[in-house]
Amino acid sequence: MKMNYETIVKTTSNKFGFLCREEPKVSETLKESLEILDWTISPREIVIFGRTVFILSLIGFASASITAYLLEYNALIFIAGCAVVPFLLMSLATDYAKSAAKFEVMRSLEYAPIIITNLVISLKQNKNLEEAMLFSAKHGEGKIAKDMSRALYKVWSGKEANLKNSLPELGVKWGRYLPGFKRSMYLIRSSFSEKSESRRLNTLDKAIDVALESMIEKTRDYCSNLMIPTMILFSFGTILPLIIISVLPLMSFLGIGVLSPLNILLLLLITLLGVYIYSERILKTRPATFAPLNIPLTEEMPKSGNLRIEYGDKKIDAPAFVYSVAVGLAISTPGIIFMLSNFFVINNFLVNLMLSNLNTITIVWGFGIGLSVYFYGTENFKQNTRKKMKNLEDEILDGLYQIGNRIGEYRSPEESLKFVSKVMNDTSAGNLFRDASNLIRKQNMTLKKAFFGENGVLQKVYSPTVKSMISVFVNSVKKGTVSASETLFTLTNHFTELKKTENELKNMLYKNLSMMKLTVLIFAPISCGLIVTLQQLMQSSISTATAKITGLGFSPFGRILEAPVISSEILQLITGIYTLILGVILIRYVTKTQHGDDKVITKIEIAKSIPIMLTVFTLTVILSRIFLVP
Repeated sequence: MKMNYETIVKTTSNKFGFLCREEPKVSETLKESLEILDWTISPREIVIFGRTVFILSLIGFASASITAYLLEYNALIFIAGCAVVPFLLMSLATDYAKSAAKFEVMRSLEYAPIIITNLVISLKQNKNLEEAMLFSAKHGEGKIAKDMSRALYKVWSGKEANLKNSLPELGVKWGRYLPGFKRSMYLIRSSFSEKSESRRLNTLDKAIDVALESMIEKTRDYCSNLMIPTMILFSFGTILPLIIISVLPLMSFLGIGVLSPLNILLLLLITLLGVYIYSERILKTRPATFAPLNIPLTEEMPKSGNLRIEYGDKKIDAPAFVYSVAVGLAISTPGIIFMLSNFFVINNFLVNLMLSNLNTITIVWGFGIGLSVYFYGTENFKQNTRKKMKNLEDEILDGLYQIGNRIGEYRSPEESLKFVSKVMNDTSAGNLFRDASNLIRKQNMTLKKAFFGENGVLQKVYSPTVKSMISVFVNSVKKGTVSASETLFTLTNHFTELKKTENELKNMLYKNLSMMKLTVLIFAPISCGLIVTLQQLMQSSISTATAKITGLGFSPFGRILEAPVISSEILQLITGIYTLILGVILIRYVTKTQHGDDKVITKIEIAKSIPIMLTVFTLTVILSRIFLVP
């Protein structure tokens, strides 16, 4: 996405550079965003891109308005689009860099707790800051880990004389977004000045506590300020458009011919664009929590862009997009035939009965299920692997604690490893320890090679947390049994505290979002489903009123009292698609608020939510017609 955006901006600025000849005055936020992202585009090029998008969209809607007027079509919606859409699109185009930078900062800070913890654990083993930063950078991810690597390079290349100065620099840079990180860096630096070993260790412990407390405090503040923006978002997305659609028949009744499929479609598209932009603005204020586990594509998974179909012992990989479109078209077939039946006659009574009952609802289902199949099919393997890795992380903590106990009883690390593998039999961690123990005994491998060697047991483990914990275990053994035992106890205590904090943050966010998710899955589809039936009732009432007035000898003046020109089936199709896209945007918002910029779980949540929204929408349409339509 980054490269696509950069390419588009550069191409646009080269062709339309006359729109901004001098360097414009832009916000400091935009400049900082480009520095964070390491993009090669300038603020001037982004301004040119935004102005180009504004002008092109304005020309497009102005042309549509003129064309509609010449064709004697009501141009009110197009004129409204001229006043709204260009500004929305320009805002989206120019603010993309700010949004991307915010998410980049959030992703970087999500690794801050594990980076600080690894740094502290390493310093507790050895007061050598160089080794500690190397270990933390190696087992960390994101911009902070890269900054640590740069600091090490400067010292190794002779550009910097003292590595300790890099800690305050890191603290100042990233402390703007997480104040606790700055305090942690200063505490780690001050630990080198402590004369007492106990005070040094306490200072290092305090560095972790300060960072975690800062994350909890920022999340708590975010949750307390989340309710009103979210209510505005959901109200704007679900209630306002439906109120407007309800008013359109009355406007048509008075002769203002705005009730047409195209006008309603444009109105809802403008609404969706506004909902998306506003949701992005709210998400930009989300604080960092904990990083999701990144799972690379492996040989056991289908290739990128493919999904896997399994039946029996056979496995077939198919292009996800093609397969999803095929599934969607298959489900949509009755609705497509119903739409085409306006152009030809079907003489079969049963076919006509089926088509009249199913009508366009199958197109809505086809569109939704196609999306669901695509999102789920491309991400479920990663999600399953991630669950296994998260389970392994929890079990490894228990296993290392037991190994620490055994080593504390003056048993060798190899013997302790074998003993714990038997105790934890039939668990992921137990199997890992057993395989490592077998490599040591049968192939005479060292402890390090058994885990990290070419044929080591961690080759197919994708959790940086597991690898860093095992690395601490392996390194601690070199310093003797007493040191190894104490290090393992320290490690398990710190990582257990990280797990508790992570769960606390998730629970804090979940409590604020559970009702919102229920609104997306239940209330929004019900509202959208009811509007189809209410529209049908209003059209029927207007037609009846017009017929009665005409029967009394009065002739409607012009288009006043003219019945609306949209069928309930078309409105059902438009509203159903709107319900799905709105649901995708809002489920994305809820999931990103709870889990951060986690693409895997976001797509999985959308895939699981779509069938629920479709079912609620369909039942609402059917039941409301049964009980409300005479």
